[in-house]
Amino acid sequence: MTTELDPAVTRVTVVLNRADDWHKWLFIRKDTAQKNDLWKYVDPATPAADLPTLMAQPEPQLADYHGGATSIAQLTAAELKLYQWEYKRWERRDIEFERHKKALAEFNLDISTTIAAKHLYLIENKDTPHERLTTLKKHLAPSDATRQ
Repeated sequence: MTTELDPAVTRVTVVLNRADDWHKWLFIRKDTAQKNDLWKYVDPATPAADLPTLMAQPEPQLADYHGGATSIAQLTAAELKLYQWEYKRWERRDIEFERHKKALAEFNLDISTTIAAKHLYLIENKDTPHERLTTLKKHLAPSDATRQ
């Protein structure tokens, strides 16, 4: 079993400074994103229009189970049971949404803290991880000709 104090464990940080760093840097960013199930939201190879949107699900409303209801007292036993089931389901989804939202913000920060200071200007006005990754890819990823 390894711990953070174990000398055999090495934490790798690659700073994106030049085109030669791109693939290693992106590999680590991808691992980080996949750990939190975020890659589908940030993949720089996916056009922005094709990315799924991370959205909170709407909270179930009493009126959806009994027209005009404003209190659980107005629901029948069956309606109340269904409402409670849907509400618990919504709570689980909302916890997952908040976890993803927090991880996405941390990932965004991770991008800005792992690129060379001289490249920060490239992402200054980019608010999302996808915008940042696509901009960095455009400017710092080696071309196919360069790689060969």
